[in-house]
Amino acid sequence: LDYYLISIEKIENYLNFNEDNLNILRFRNFKNLIKFQSINEFKRSRKSAIESMFNMIDLKIFSLFDMVEFNWNSNEFNNQPNTNLIDLIGFLLDSFKLNFSHLPISIKSLLLLKIFDKISKFLNDSINESYKITNNSIKNFKIDVEYVQNSINLFFENENNVNIEPLKNLFNKLNQITDLLIDGNLEYYKNDEIRIRKFNKIEPEEAIYLLNKLKDDENNNEIEQQEESIDGNDDDDTISIFGLKRSTTF
Repeated sequence: LDYYLISIEKIENYLNFNEDNLNILRFRNFKNLIKFQSINEFKRSRKSAIESMFNMIDLKIFSLFDMVEFNWNSNEFNNQPNTNLIDLIGFLLDSFKLNFSHLPISIKSLLLLKIFDKISKFLNDSINESYKITNNSIKNFKIDVEYVQNSINLFFENENNVNIEPLKNLFNKLNQITDLLIDGNLEYYKNDEIRIRKFNKIEPEEAIYLLNKLKDDENNNEIEQQEESIDGNDDDDTISIFGLKRSTTF
């Protein structure tokens, strides 16, 4: 539809303007300009087609999400990503090669941005909805996140000069979360320089919430003690997570 639309617009310009200069009309009267009604029809058809593609992919992705499970209680380290995530990415790659390879790069990028945004949110929700997690399970999850992030390159193998950083940046927070949990130390997070450099997308309350998920009684006791020390309060003031006083809000 994009190619048809471009062709019709060029034909319309050819009929209305001087062939060598689009600023010179062939007709002296604007009322005599030729207007193709099909241009608007093609634009509506193009919009409808794009929306249909988005809806079709959305439905399939959500059905595949139901098949992906993470074993947060695992004590084994796996050097391979989750097989269901491999299947999900494989489906998307096949779909794009078979059905969307002809799309303009702008539409293709927009479609992939929408898809990978959903995947990043699904992964983020998965770890937030977990009850307790082991150290090895978070290491396995880190491999999963890196696999999905690196797979973005596969969708642009035959494309040149395409900026895929916006797509990869969708997973920046997930990478920070996995790094925080693998380190497992709230004191490390509280260091201003480290926090700004490595964990700038994680809020203090969220850091405590995530670290409390670690399935390690000794580690949890340390986190609780650190949390108590930074959440201590008196009648008028509340101590912030960084040990600085702030006024209590009501």
